[in-house]
Parts: sequence; structure tokens; C-alpha cells
Amino acid sequence: MFMVRRPKAHSRLAVLLLMGSASFDRPAQAADVPAQMAIASDAPAPFRPVFVRLGATGAFFDQGLGGASIAGQPVIGGGLKTGPVVTAAAEAGYFFTRQIAVSISGGWPPKLAEKGTGVLAPFGTLARERVGAITTTAHYHFDYGRLHPYLGGGLAYAVVFHNAPGAIAQPVLRDGVGGAVVGGVDVDLDDRWSLFVDIKDAWVAQRMSGLAAPVPGGPAVLPLKTRLHSDIVLVTGGIGYRF
Repeated sequence: MFMVRRPKAHSRLAVLLLMGSASFDRPAQAADVPAQMAIASDAPAPFRPVFVRLGATGAFFDQGLGGASIAGQPVIGGGLKTGPVVTAAAEAGYFFTRQIAVSISGGWPPKLAEKGTGVLAPFGTLARERVGAITTTAHYHFDYGRLHPYLGGGLAYAVVFHNAPGAIAQPVLRDGVGGAVVGGVDVDLDDRWSLFVDIKDAWVAQRMSGLAAPVPGGPAVLPLKTRLHSDIVLVTGGIGYRF
């Protein structure tokens, strides 16, 4: 006859402890999943160094004449002004780090009409040009969550594509170069798309020559030479994309 031995008390206790530990392990593993997801969600956005931006620019001018002369005689008390214009703009750049970037920007060259002021006011529109502004700047970007304000500076170029006469006949406005400062803010929509507002202040000096009339409405036969000093504020808003 075979006899079945009853398990000892300490053996039954060991089996119960093993079963209990296995049952407690399952909820613990499930509870770890939300914690892992939370850690993953706090990970920084992928670093995308290349960016492009498109938008519209309003250009505002503060101009003056330097060393203006007609037939060798200095022009005293005369100036000019150019009204604001709006044009399309584009910018491309590269982030060396998450904070430091460089970019080049420009826009569709608008038509400008320069009107005389002071003693030149009776002459009306002195000349017309189609001029484009190109800026190359380096900037530092701050990080406030979705907001990224930035500041920087660099160079500005004024490129003249076309000259047209007004009171000045045969006007020739040369290209010019100067400095620029920039400030603005990017607002992230996601890790690629953003909205931005950008303000650049550029100052450029250009040489201008042509033929001027001795009196308003008279024939433009006297040689004119001058330097055109422009302080240009460019206000741009639009959308950006990072690669």
C-alpha cells in the first residue's frame, strides 16, 4: 500500500509566497508603462538645423542726402523721402547649435519713388528705382518653451535693379553696403512648423548721379552728384519650416 504524505507547513508557505510574488509582479509592470511614456514625452524635440521662412515685409525709410552738389555747387537745405512699401520676403538659414544660427534674407525688389524735401520739394519726384535689400545676419535664440526670441546683427546690401528718371534725368543709383541689427520671435506650432515676426534695422550708403534742372520744370542739364544715406526698417511676418 502506498502512503501519500501531506506537505509540511513550511512547504505550503513557500508555495503561497511564490504565487503571491508572481501576482504582484504583473501590476507593477503595468504601472511602469505610463511612467516610461511620461519620460519619453519629456524628451527634447529633434534637432533640425536647416530652416526656411516665407512672409510679407513692410519697408520704412528714413533718408538723407550727403555732399549733394549741382554743377559743383553744394545743395543746402534739400533732402528726399521715400514712402513705405510692402513686398514678399524669404529667408534661409542654418543652426550650428540650438541657440546660434546664421541666415540670409531678401525680398522681391519693390519700386521706390524718391520725392524732394526742403528746397528740393518743388521738383516733386526726383527719381524712381527698383531696389532689393539683402541681409546676412548671425543671431542668438532664447528658449522659452514654444517661444524663441532672438537677437543678432550682420551686413545689409542694397542692390539696384533699375533706375528711372523723375526731375533728375539719367539717374544712376549705385549698389550699397552697410550694417544691420535684427530681433524677433519664433512661435513653434510643432517640431517643424512655426510662425515668426522679424524686425531688421539696416543702414546703407549709396552714390547717386544724374542731370538736374536749375529750376522746377526746366531742362535737366546740370550734373548732379550726391550720396544717399538710408535707414531702413524691415518688419516681416510669416511662416517657417525646419528640416
